[in-house]
Amino acid sequence: MESTVISGMSFLSSLGEMNEYTIEDIFNGQTGIAVNQTYFDLGLNSGKVGSVKNFEPRNFNSTSAFLRLPASYQFALYVVDQVIKDA
Repeated sequence: MESTVISGMSFLSSLGEMNEYTIEDIFNGQTGIAVNQTYFDLGLNSGKVGSVKNFEPRNFNSTSAFLRLPASYQFALYVVDQVIKDA
């Protein structure tokens, strides 16, 4: 029986990529979740958002097709790319 295991040490959260600073923030109880008036103005059900600091989609992929994607899709593709690199 064969098995495939993907392992890695990194993560990406609303605090950012794993490093000594985000680990310290996590242990200090920070979440990166904040109230954002912009989302209240859009009429969405939640005004609390987790925004990844210093995430600039253009630095990851500057193709026009990628930049036309919704921000959540851009972020998801970035995370998958990071997982593959970390594995």
